[in-house]
Amino acid sequence: MPTSSQDTLTKGFTLLECMAVMSLMAVFLLFAGQFSSAIFASYHARNEVYASAQALMFDAQHVRAKARTHKSTVSMMPLCNNSWESGWIAFHNPEMLFTPEEISNILWQKTISTQVTTQRPRTNAPVSGTQFSDVSIKSYAHPQCKNPSIPNETHEKLRHITFNALGAAQTKNGSFVANRIVFWSKVYPNIEYQLIMGDGGRLRLCKPEAINPQCKL
Repeated sequence: MPTSSQDTLTKGFTLLECMAVMSLMAVFLLFAGQFSSAIFASYHARNEVYASAQALMFDAQHVRAKARTHKSTVSMMPLCNNSWESGWIAFHNPEMLFTPEEISNILWQKTISTQVTTQRPRTNAPVSGTQFSDVSIKSYAHPQCKNPSIPNETHEKLRHITFNALGAAQTKNGSFVANRIVFWSKVYPNIEYQLIMGDGGRLRLCKPEAINPQCKL
């Protein structure tokens, strides 16, 4: 039996119904887009923090290998402001003097993302460790960072990672170092990675988790 035009109209959508559906879809897409953007931003921040911590670990491992190969002491220290957040330099340092002459003999230098910090966010609990500060060396007038957002920590003890000819991490007074440094995201303070150095100079990365919140395992 043929369908009348009146029956066809009753089975379709009215203009108001179509507009209502389109409005709901627009709202859904808006929230979905914002949610996706937030996830992407968080993922990007996590990658930046991980890449910064990994870069310091790889460079420290490279410095350790150089020290063992050349049978000489090699050091790394912050680029400026005595802050690892500024980046770092690597240099031969046979006498562990940390003088301008020694520091000027740079093997390489590296900077990290400006969205990564080594300063503990106020909302986070304190983390044990002194960022490889050497209590046996008094701080001195470090080069000033051009970036004003990098904290000036020249009042702290000198920060460095130094490996002797045997590949052991060492301080100025000859003691051995077992320490850690933590990298956080400036935008997402809950994102962090810890670079941990053991007694023998070996390094590892750790992301605090519920089962290992203090990265002791």
